[in-house]
Amino acid sequence: MSQPATGVIAPGTLWRTEDPDEATNILSTVYAPHSLTAKGGGPFSFSLQTAHSQELMVGFNRFGSEVRIDVPPPSRFTLSATAPTAR
Repeated sequence: MSQPATGVIAPGTLWRTEDPDEATNILSTVYAPHSLTAKGGGPFSFSLQTAHSQELMVGFNRFGSEVRIDVPPPSRFTLSATAPTAR
């Protein structure tokens, strides 16, 4: 998969990767600068599906392993997310 150009994500795009650095690049392009660290011993996987309207972009992220995401404080918006865990 090729890496997205900074600031350019087409509506309805589905991104998939098994590379944590590429996932960091995608998240930073879509949302804000991120630092992503894969945790645990299993294989890493990431997918992002986007949908757009004139005023809003929505993204559904899925990680196939445990991750840590560090994000600097937002300057113009707040993102609230809940990550359920099945045990």
